[in-house]
Amino acid sequence: MKALIALDDGAGPASAVLDHEFIVAHTNGFDAFAADLRAAEWSPLEAASGLSRDALESVAAAYAKSNATIVSYGMGITQHTFGVHNVQAIVNLALSQGWLGKEHCGVVPIRGRLR
Repeated sequence: MKALIALDDGAGPASAVLDHEFIVAHTNGFDAFAADLRAAEWSPLEAASGLSRDALESVAAAYAKSNATIVSYGMGITQHTFGVHNVQAIVNLALSQGWLGKEHCGVVPIRGRLR
């Protein structure tokens, strides 16, 4: 998200990376969220993710170019020590791009079969 926001900050209104219309209509607190990410240092993000800044920015560039994205995740995301934060991060990504309620887009938690 930090990299996506940076890409959006550098883009003009005609080539915005984030779906600002969706954000205004369907989210709360995005400005504070974005300000917090802008202020965040890269080194703790790299350490926590296990990825380099270049890798994180590369993924962000791919998301920025996508017109339709589905993020699927399994129980490893939810059962991790920071499971709630993991899901919130995935949903925040989807909200920033307007992927919820849009055809061929969304967040899909894959769950095991109930017995």
